[in-house]
Amino acid sequence: MTAVRGGGPTGQLIEITVADFAIIKQLRVRWAPGLCVLTGETGAGKSLLIDAVSATLGRRAEAEWVRTGAARAWVEAIFTGLDAMPGLVKALDEMGCPSDDGILVLGRDLQAGRSTSRVNGRTVPSSFVSGLAETLIDIHSQGDHVALARPAQQLDLLDRYSGLEHQRSLVATAARNLAAARRELEELQSREREAEREALLLRHELADIESAGLRPDEEEELTAARLRGKNALRLRGLADEARRALAGDEGSAGASGLLGEIARLVSEIKTLDASADLDDTRLIDVLDVA
Repeated sequence: MTAVRGGGPTGQLIEITVADFAIIKQLRVRWAPGLCVLTGETGAGKSLLIDAVSATLGRRAEAEWVRTGAARAWVEAIFTGLDAMPGLVKALDEMGCPSDDGILVLGRDLQAGRSTSRVNGRTVPSSFVSGLAETLIDIHSQGDHVALARPAQQLDLLDRYSGLEHQRSLVATAARNLAAARRELEELQSREREAEREALLLRHELADIESAGLRPDEEEELTAARLRGKNALRLRGLADEARRALAGDEGSAGASGLLGEIARLVSEIKTLDASADLDDTRLIDVLDVA
């Protein structure tokens, strides 16, 4: 024997629709208010309706649920009276599938190897539907759990019997606020640690910069020094040639030719060493130094 009982204070299963489920091709059942009883001989299909309800409530899908020859099966259950179940309504709102006029529609699309659960037309995880089932329905049958076997239901009954619903709500609110405060504190502490790490890194980088003794235009100076070092041998050779030209070595050209040669050598020196200020007043000194 199997029985189904609505779990909410006033919530009620008012309709179930089944298509291509097991041996059922198409079926829609509307339940009247109050006690409803299904009777029939063994094998008439009474348990299939229980399986269909279980399917909408997130039960693990069975391969035999899809009717032979069909590509998919579909089951849908409609509940009413959710206005008196604020906890369930809140859960629906948070999941993004709110209830309209206190109506809840649970659907399950079953195909080979997979299934899809929907709540008020929105696709949701089966685990979410299973959580809703605990507040909607009890299925009493051999080997199935009922509400009294669940610790959460036991606590709820104990609190209701003791008249502690209000105190329980206050404690739950305080617990949520405490958890939120702890999360905020942890986040602030994490930000503080991150700020300290960043400040330490910046101080280290600043010390490195200060110890380097950098100066304005130092890059240009370093570039010029690098160019001088790279062309040191060539600069020395040019200076030697210019000195020999000025000294009038044997076999050298005339004065005009010497001046032209010196001008060429000085120009090349200035090209290789931008810091060499070889004007007329310093030309001889520079060559002497070289």
